[in-house]
Amino acid sequence: MPLPAVVQTQEFGRRVVTTPALVSSRLWTPGDVWLDGHLAVHYNDGLRDVGAGVQVNVTYTGSFTFPVATGIVAAKNQDAYWDQVNKTIVLAPGANIIYVGKFVNAKASGPTTALIELNPLKAIPDTQSFSIRTRLTVAQINAGATLLPALPGYRYRLQNARMIAVGGAAATATSVDIRGVQSTSTVNLVASAVAGLTRSTVLVAGAANSAVLADGASFAPCDVNTAITAAKTGSDVATATHVDFLVDYVVEAA
Repeated sequence: MPLPAVVQTQEFGRRVVTTPALVSSRLWTPGDVWLDGHLAVHYNDGLRDVGAGVQVNVTYTGSFTFPVATGIVAAKNQDAYWDQVNKTIVLAPGANIIYVGKFVNAKASGPTTALIELNPLKAIPDTQSFSIRTRLTVAQINAGATLLPALPGYRYRLQNARMIAVGGAAATATSVDIRGVQSTSTVNLVASAVAGLTRSTVLVAGAANSAVLADGASFAPCDVNTAITAAKTGSDVATATHVDFLVDYVVEAA
Protein backbone atom coordinates (compact mmCIF):
# COMPACT_ATOMS: atom_id res chain seq x y z
CA MET A 1 0.00 0.00 0.00
CA PRO A 2 1.23 3.55 -0.69
CA LEU A 3 2.00 6.02 2.06
CA PRO A 4 -1.01 8.39 1.75
CA ALA A 5 0.64 11.25 3.64
CA VAL A 6 3.39 11.67 1.06
CA VAL A 7 2.35 14.36 -1.40
CA GLN A 8 4.47 15.82 -4.17
CA THR A 9 4.20 19.61 -4.29
CA GLN A 10 7.09 20.56 -6.54
CA GLU A 11 9.34 18.59 -8.85
CA PHE A 12 12.51 19.46 -10.74
CA GLY A 13 14.35 16.30 -11.72
CA ARG A 14 13.53 12.65 -12.43
CA ARG A 15 15.45 9.58 -13.48
CA VAL A 16 15.11 5.82 -13.72
CA VAL A 17 17.04 3.77 -11.15
CA THR A 18 17.14 0.18 -9.96
CA THR A 19 15.73 -0.38 -6.49
CA PRO A 20 18.34 -1.39 -3.88
CA ALA A 21 18.26 -4.23 -1.38
CA LEU A 22 15.25 -4.21 0.92
CA VAL A 23 15.49 -2.86 4.46
CA SER A 24 14.09 -5.20 7.13
CA SER A 25 12.47 -7.23 4.31
CA ARG A 26 9.98 -4.40 3.65
CA LEU A 27 8.99 -3.68 0.07
CA TRP A 28 9.74 -0.27 -1.40
CA THR A 29 6.48 1.69 -1.23
CA PRO A 30 5.50 4.84 -3.14
CA GLY A 31 6.71 7.71 -0.99
CA ASP A 32 9.80 5.81 0.15
CA VAL A 33 13.35 7.19 0.00
CA TRP A 34 16.72 5.51 -0.50
CA LEU A 35 20.24 6.53 -1.49
CA ASP A 36 21.39 6.39 -5.09
CA GLY A 37 25.09 7.10 -4.67
CA HIS A 38 25.01 9.93 -2.13
CA LEU A 39 21.76 11.43 -3.42
CA ALA A 40 18.46 10.67 -1.71
CA VAL A 41 15.85 9.66 -4.28
CA HIS A 42 12.09 9.76 -3.73
CA TYR A 43 10.12 6.83 -5.14
CA ASN A 44 6.83 8.03 -6.62
CA ASP A 45 6.29 5.65 -9.53
CA GLY A 46 2.52 5.14 -9.51
CA LEU A 47 1.08 2.84 -6.85
CA ARG A 48 3.46 -0.11 -7.07
CA ASP A 49 5.08 -1.77 -4.08
CA VAL A 50 8.29 -3.29 -5.42
CA GLY A 51 11.18 -5.44 -4.29
CA ALA A 52 14.90 -5.11 -4.99
CA GLY A 53 16.30 -4.98 -8.52
CA VAL A 54 13.30 -3.31 -10.17
CA GLN A 55 13.63 -0.29 -12.48
CA VAL A 56 11.45 2.59 -11.29
CA ASN A 57 11.07 6.32 -11.77
CA VAL A 58 12.34 8.47 -8.91
CA THR A 59 12.65 12.16 -8.18
CA TYR A 60 15.84 13.58 -6.70
CA THR A 61 14.96 17.25 -6.27
CA GLY A 62 11.83 19.07 -5.20
CA SER A 63 9.68 19.61 -2.13
CA PHE A 64 7.52 16.84 -0.69
CA THR A 65 5.23 16.37 2.29
CA PHE A 66 6.42 13.43 4.39
CA PRO A 67 5.05 11.74 7.52
CA VAL A 68 7.11 12.59 10.58
CA ALA A 69 7.86 10.74 13.80
CA THR A 70 5.57 11.56 16.72
CA GLY A 71 6.42 14.79 18.55
CA ILE A 72 9.07 16.02 16.12
CA VAL A 73 9.90 19.72 16.56
CA ALA A 74 12.15 21.26 13.92
CA ALA A 75 13.42 24.65 12.83
CA LYS A 76 13.23 25.97 9.30
CA ASN A 77 16.16 24.60 7.25
CA GLN A 78 16.95 21.95 9.89
CA ASP A 79 18.35 18.69 8.52
CA ALA A 80 15.79 15.94 7.90
CA TYR A 81 16.42 12.18 7.85
CA TRP A 82 14.26 9.32 6.57
CA ASP A 83 13.79 6.27 8.80
CA GLN A 84 13.56 3.46 6.23
CA VAL A 85 12.13 0.98 8.74
CA ASN A 86 9.40 3.13 10.30
CA LYS A 87 8.94 5.26 7.13
CA THR A 88 8.96 8.63 8.89
CA ILE A 89 11.10 11.75 9.01
CA VAL A 90 13.38 12.01 12.06
CA LEU A 91 16.04 14.47 13.19
CA ALA A 92 19.21 12.41 13.43
CA PRO A 93 21.03 9.77 11.38
CA GLY A 94 21.36 6.17 12.46
CA ALA A 95 21.00 2.59 11.28
CA ASN A 96 18.80 2.59 8.15
CA ILE A 97 18.22 6.33 8.63
CA ILE A 98 19.43 8.49 5.76
CA TYR A 99 19.80 12.20 5.10
CA VAL A 100 17.11 13.43 2.71
CA GLY A 101 17.12 17.23 2.91
CA LYS A 102 15.85 20.13 5.00
CA PHE A 103 12.61 21.30 6.59
CA VAL A 104 11.08 23.98 4.38
CA ASN A 105 9.25 25.51 7.35
CA ALA A 106 9.50 25.35 11.12
CA LYS A 107 7.50 22.45 12.55
CA ALA A 108 5.71 22.29 15.89
CA SER A 109 5.08 19.04 17.78
CA GLY A 110 1.44 18.60 16.73
CA PRO A 111 1.43 18.15 12.94
CA THR A 112 2.04 14.64 11.65
CA THR A 113 3.60 15.73 8.34
CA ALA A 114 6.21 18.23 7.21
CA LEU A 115 7.33 19.74 3.91
CA ILE A 116 10.89 18.61 3.14
CA GLU A 117 13.13 19.91 0.37
CA LEU A 118 14.88 16.87 -1.09
CA ASN A 119 18.63 17.26 -1.70
CA PRO A 120 18.51 21.07 -1.27
CA LEU A 121 21.80 21.50 -3.14
CA LYS A 122 20.25 21.00 -6.56
CA ALA A 123 23.38 19.94 -8.43
CA ILE A 124 25.83 17.81 -6.45
CA PRO A 125 29.20 17.45 -8.17
CA ASP A 126 31.83 14.85 -7.43
CA THR A 127 33.04 16.89 -4.45
CA GLN A 128 30.61 18.89 -2.33
CA SER A 129 30.77 20.53 1.11
CA PHE A 130 28.08 19.90 3.70
CA SER A 131 27.43 20.67 7.35
CA ILE A 132 25.36 18.91 10.00
CA ARG A 133 24.30 19.72 13.55
CA THR A 134 23.30 16.65 15.55
CA ARG A 135 22.40 16.49 19.25
CA LEU A 136 23.07 13.09 20.81
CA THR A 137 22.23 11.90 24.30
CA VAL A 138 25.12 10.72 26.42
CA ALA A 139 23.59 7.24 26.27
CA GLN A 140 23.85 7.32 22.47
CA ILE A 141 27.47 8.49 22.68
CA ASN A 142 28.35 5.82 25.23
CA ALA A 143 26.86 3.15 22.97
CA GLY A 144 28.41 4.64 19.83
CA ALA A 145 26.28 6.51 17.27
CA THR A 146 26.43 7.26 13.56
CA LEU A 147 26.86 10.89 12.59
CA LEU A 148 27.23 10.29 8.84
CA PRO A 149 26.23 6.94 7.31
CA ALA A 150 28.50 5.04 4.94
CA LEU A 151 27.92 6.01 1.29
CA PRO A 152 28.75 3.36 -1.32
CA GLY A 153 31.24 4.78 -3.81
CA TYR A 154 31.98 7.91 -1.77
CA ARG A 155 34.21 8.97 1.10
CA TYR A 156 34.10 11.68 3.74
CA ARG A 157 36.76 14.28 4.42
CA LEU A 158 36.46 16.32 7.61
CA GLN A 159 36.81 20.09 7.27
CA ASN A 160 35.99 21.24 10.81
CA ALA A 161 34.12 20.08 13.88
CA ARG A 162 32.78 21.54 17.09
CA MET A 163 31.28 19.95 20.20
CA ILE A 164 29.12 21.51 22.92
CA ALA A 165 28.08 19.85 26.19
CA VAL A 166 24.39 20.39 27.00
CA GLY A 167 22.65 20.17 30.39
CA GLY A 168 25.88 20.03 32.39
CA ALA A 169 29.60 19.47 32.06
CA ALA A 170 30.70 16.18 30.52
CA ALA A 171 32.36 14.01 33.14
CA THR A 172 33.91 10.60 33.90
CA ALA A 173 35.00 9.75 30.35
CA THR A 174 38.42 10.70 29.03
CA SER A 175 37.10 12.26 25.82
CA VAL A 176 34.14 12.50 23.48
CA ASP A 177 35.26 11.57 19.98
CA ILE A 178 34.41 11.91 16.32
CA ARG A 179 35.71 8.79 14.61
CA GLY A 180 36.42 7.77 11.05
CA VAL A 181 38.13 4.96 9.21
CA GLN A 182 41.45 5.61 7.48
CA SER A 183 43.54 2.86 5.91
CA THR A 184 41.03 0.33 7.35
CA SER A 185 41.68 1.47 10.95
CA THR A 186 39.22 3.37 13.13
CA VAL A 187 40.78 6.64 14.31
CA ASN A 188 39.75 9.58 16.47
CA LEU A 189 39.49 12.41 13.96
CA VAL A 190 38.63 14.69 16.88
CA ALA A 191 38.95 13.89 20.59
CA SER A 192 37.40 16.49 22.92
CA ALA A 193 38.71 16.09 26.46
CA VAL A 194 35.92 16.14 29.03
CA ALA A 195 38.08 18.48 31.12
CA GLY A 196 37.27 21.16 28.54
CA LEU A 197 33.80 19.97 27.62
CA THR A 198 32.03 22.09 30.20
CA ARG A 199 28.43 23.15 29.76
CA SER A 200 27.87 25.40 26.70
CA THR A 201 31.59 25.68 25.93
CA VAL A 202 32.33 25.36 22.21
CA LEU A 203 35.31 23.08 21.61
CA VAL A 204 36.76 23.50 18.11
CA ALA A 205 38.78 20.79 16.41
CA GLY A 206 42.49 21.46 16.86
CA ALA A 207 42.02 24.14 19.53
CA ALA A 208 42.42 23.75 23.29
CA ASN A 209 41.04 20.48 24.70
CA SER A 210 40.06 19.22 21.22
CA ALA A 211 42.86 17.10 19.79
CA VAL A 212 43.26 16.14 16.14
CA LEU A 213 45.57 13.64 14.47
CA ALA A 214 49.19 14.48 13.76
CA ASP A 215 50.29 16.02 10.48
CA GLY A 216 46.79 17.02 9.42
CA ALA A 217 45.55 13.44 9.13
CA SER A 218 42.18 14.34 10.66
CA PHE A 219 41.44 16.34 7.53
CA ALA A 220 42.59 13.70 5.05
CA PRO A 221 39.99 11.55 3.26
CA CYS A 222 38.46 8.65 5.14
CA ASP A 223 38.03 5.26 3.49
CA VAL A 224 35.34 4.75 0.86
CA ASN A 225 31.99 3.46 2.12
CA THR A 226 32.73 4.09 5.79
CA ALA A 227 30.74 6.05 8.36
CA ILE A 228 31.66 8.94 10.62
CA THR A 229 30.65 8.11 14.19
CA ALA A 230 30.45 9.56 17.69
CA ALA A 231 31.92 7.64 20.61
CA LYS A 232 33.78 8.04 23.90
CA THR A 233 37.18 7.05 25.22
CA GLY A 234 37.42 5.72 28.76
CA SER A 235 34.44 5.42 31.09
CA ASP A 236 30.93 6.35 30.08
CA VAL A 237 30.14 10.05 29.71
CA ALA A 238 28.11 11.34 32.66
CA THR A 239 26.50 14.52 34.07
CA ALA A 240 25.89 16.25 30.73
CA THR A 241 22.60 15.18 29.18
CA HIS A 242 23.58 15.66 25.54
CA VAL A 243 26.43 16.74 23.31
CA ASP A 244 25.95 18.80 20.16
CA PHE A 245 28.11 17.79 17.18
CA LEU A 246 28.59 20.40 14.47
CA VAL A 247 30.52 18.83 11.61
CA ASP A 248 31.67 20.41 8.36
CA TYR A 249 32.70 17.83 5.78
CA VAL A 250 33.19 17.04 2.13
CA VAL A 251 31.76 14.12 0.18
CA GLU A 252 34.16 12.90 -2.50
CA ALA A 253 33.60 10.40 -5.27
CA ALA A 254 35.97 7.47 -5.03
